[in-house]
Amino acid sequence: MKTSSNRIEDFRVELTVVIPADEIEKKFNENMSEAIKDLNLPGFRKGKAPKNLLEQQISREKLWDITRKDIIDDTLTEATEKENLRILSTEEVNQDDHTPGEDFTYRARFRLMPEIPDFEYKGIPVKVEKIDITDKEIDLSIENLRINWAESNPITDRPAQEGDWALIVLEGKELKRIFLPGESGAKKKMFPISQLSVEIGRQRGIVWLDKEIVGMKVKEKKTAHITMPKDFINPPLDEDAEIEAKIELQWLEEKILPEITDDYLVEKKIAKDIGELRKKIREDLESQAKAFEDEQVVQKIHDWLVENVEFVLPDDIIESKKNEITERLRQEYHQRGQDLEMILKRVDDQAIKIREEIRKQSVELARLDFLVPHIAEKEELTVSQPELLNYIQMIAQQTQLKKHQIKKLMEDTDFLMHTYRSILSRKVTTFLLNHAAREYIEVDSESDEDENDSGGLIVTG
Repeated sequence: MKTSSNRIEDFRVELTVVIPADEIEKKFNENMSEAIKDLNLPGFRKGKAPKNLLEQQISREKLWDITRKDIIDDTLTEATEKENLRILSTEEVNQDDHTPGEDFTYRARFRLMPEIPDFEYKGIPVKVEKIDITDKEIDLSIENLRINWAESNPITDRPAQEGDWALIVLEGKELKRIFLPGESGAKKKMFPISQLSVEIGRQRGIVWLDKEIVGMKVKEKKTAHITMPKDFINPPLDEDAEIEAKIELQWLEEKILPEITDDYLVEKKIAKDIGELRKKIREDLESQAKAFEDEQVVQKIHDWLVENVEFVLPDDIIESKKNEITERLRQEYHQRGQDLEMILKRVDDQAIKIREEIRKQSVELARLDFLVPHIAEKEELTVSQPELLNYIQMIAQQTQLKKHQIKKLMEDTDFLMHTYRSILSRKVTTFLLNHAAREYIEVDSESDEDENDSGGLIVTG
């Protein structure tokens, strides 16, 4: 077999393969032997018919077509390895005209992988927050458990006060127009909101609503002028919203929090005593902290790879990734009642920022798509067939797929390839995590607790 390759463009190459006449003739004879093996001729016992008579039953032209295809299948991978070609995808394979008894030539065009330089990926430096679980955090977790285990007591004989749960109807009209960010002329239909479930006094972000509910009695109605902060919704408004709100208190209840004692924990089959409960909580919090730390490390590893490993990407790869990200964003904006396409047609700061972010993410994700398999190849990380099957079986159980659906998935080449890459990506991520050079920095856990308080507003209608 003779091979040669010719670069057409930066990321495209044409490979020429010449198969000697005797080699393809040998393959043809092998195929002929297979084809006549099970043939029967009238007047002859099976396997006793003369070979020349059996061969007359076979179309030599069709068999040559099959043989040429077989030769391509048998030699293409070897030919690319001989030419040291790193193939991203096969674009086309064409045969030259061929006459039996002569050499057979075929040509294949490929898209090539980007050329990634050697780099040291073991010991990637990562600064990560050091999270120590304190007794105060365990106390807070126990207090949250008390709230979760609390019994509800309906209130009808007193006004609402801090700590109560209230179900209200909030209807309002905007005293000035509210616009979606970056969408001049597009009205945000915000009211009426049918029902809100509110934990009074624990809202932090919506104290403007708390102060209107405190003092109200069940079934009472009132009208209030309210300034709603612009960051109350996501994405935030361009400015605070002035509204005239009609509020009706439909339901009010207080939570009767249990005292956490050894007897209570045993009775509820939660733990044998408070010591065991605190131990379980600490283990859970430490597990969550470790997971959070690993998420930080993975993101910082990805950032390091993107920033420090330079290589040229094909423009169409970036464009394809850009289309994926744009479509995902389009769906997210649509769920929020916004039209991403309309925003991107504009020339204001928001549209420019979104376009720049899409482009940035496209390049970053495209780079990672090539860096992950590059590292896997260097470390000889692979996905075995049992691993692939077990992963698919796990997905099937989680999604409750039926047997015929699983069978269909197993026949879907794109799904299998996507699944293979997902598992391989996890293996590479685990490898990089285990070899990262972590430098811990102290974090003020108390300030984080304040920032992470999410309040308790729930839209129920």
